Amino acid sequence: MIKATFLTERPGVGRITDLLQVGEFACPGAGDLRGNELLVDVKASCVNVDDVHMQEGTACGGVPFMQAPSPSAKSPRVVGCDFSGVVAAVGAKAKKAKVGDKVVGINMQAIVGQQGPWAERVVTKEANVVVLPEEGRPPVFTFAGWASLAMPAFVAEAMYDDADVDGGAPEVVGSDDDDDDDDDDDGRETEKLRCLVVGASGGIGSYLVQRLAAHPRVHVTGVCSAKNAAYVREELGADEVYDYAERSLAEHLRGRRKFHRVFDLVGGYDLELEAVESLLHEKSGRFVTAVGPVRYIGDDKMSAWEQAKYVGSIFVWPFLRNRVFQRNRPSYHFSGPLSFPPDFLERIAKSNIKPAIDRVVPFEKESICEAIQLVKSHRAKGRIVIAVDPDSNQH
Repeated sequence: MIKATFLTERPGVGRITDLLQVGEFACPGAGDLRGNELLVDVKASCVNVDDVHMQEGTACGGVPFMQAPSPSAKSPRVVGCDFSGVVAAVGAKAKKAKVGDKVVGINMQAIVGQQGPWAERVVTKEANVVVLPEEGRPPVFTFAGWASLAMPAFVAEAMYDDADVDGGAPEVVGSDDDDDDDDDDDGRETEKLRCLVVGASGGIGSYLVQRLAAHPRVHVTGVCSAKNAAYVREELGADEVYDYAERSLAEHLRGRRKFHRVFDLVGGYDLELEAVESLLHEKSGRFVTAVGPVRYIGDDKMSAWEQAKYVGSIFVWPFLRNRVFQRNRPSYHFSGPLSFPPDFLERIAKSNIKPAIDRVVPFEKESICEAIQLVKSHRAKGRIVIAVDPDSNQH
C-alpha cells in the first residue's frame, strides 16, 4: 500500500476538495508491469487547473473524451498528471529507462485513462517520461524543479513550434525605427520577431516568456496583472509588460506596432478578436492558443451544443482559416501536444530555462486543497508543487 490522493466518485463542479481523500492506496508492484511500463517512486508532482477539471468532468467545457475516467469505490482515481521521480522497476520491453534513473513525465488521465501521480508511486509508460541527465550534467534542478517544468514545457514547446519562432524571426531591411531593432554589421536593420504572450505570469506563460526571451531576434511583450509585472519583466526577461486590469488589450495595443506572433494562454472570443487585430495582417502572422475561444475553459460545464462549437473552433476552424479562407490574414493554430519534443533537455539547457515555482506544499490534504483553490483562482505566479517526498526540493 502507498499513500495517495484519490477520489471514489465524480465530484460536481467546484466540489473536488469536498470529496478528495488522502490515504492508503493499492499500487501495482514490479511483477504487475506490462510491456514498456515503468514503476516510478514519485518525488514531486504539480497542481494544474486541468487536473481539477478532468476529475470534475468539465475539462474543455465537458467534452466527453477529455475527462478522466469516472471513479468509484471499486476503481478509485488518483489525481494529477505531471511528476518527477526515480524508476523503481521496469517492464520487460522497456528500452531507454532503467532502475535508478531519474525521470520527469506526464500521465494522460484523459483519453488514455492512466492513474495520476499525486501518490508515492505511479505506473507510467516509457514514452511518457524523459530520462534526466546524470548527476552533474546540465540542466540541473531539484525534483520539485523538474516537476514544475513538465507541463509548461509540454505545452509551451508545442506552441513555440506551431508559431515557427526559429524559422520566423524576420530579417527585414529598412524597417521603421525602433529601439528594439538590432543593426547588422553592414548597417542594415534586422527587425525582431515581435511576440505577445497573454497570460505571461502563469505556469506555462512563465516558461514560454523565458523561451522566447532567450532568442536573440525575438521581442517579448507579456500580458499579466500589475502585481506580476516586475516578475515577468525582471525574472522572466520580457521586454515589455501590459497590465490587463489597467486597460483592455485593445487599448494597450492602439497606436503601437503590430506583432508577428500572439500566444494565448487565457482564452476568450473577445481576446482572440483583439489579439488578431494586433497581428500583422499578412500570412506571416500567427495566432497560437492552448485554450481556444472560451475564457478559462473548464471552470464550468457547457451544454452539448456549446461543446460541439468549441470542438469545431479548435479542430475544424483552424483548418478552414489556414487552408481555405486565409488569403492575406494571419493563421490560427491550436496547440494540443501528445508527447515531449525529442530534444526536450537540449531546449531547456539552450534557453537557460529556470523553474517558475509559486510555492511547494506538503503532501497533506489540507495543503493540497488550498493549492487547488489557488490554481482555480487563476492567480498563481508560476507552478504549485506537491512535495510527495519531503526532500524533493533538495538536489
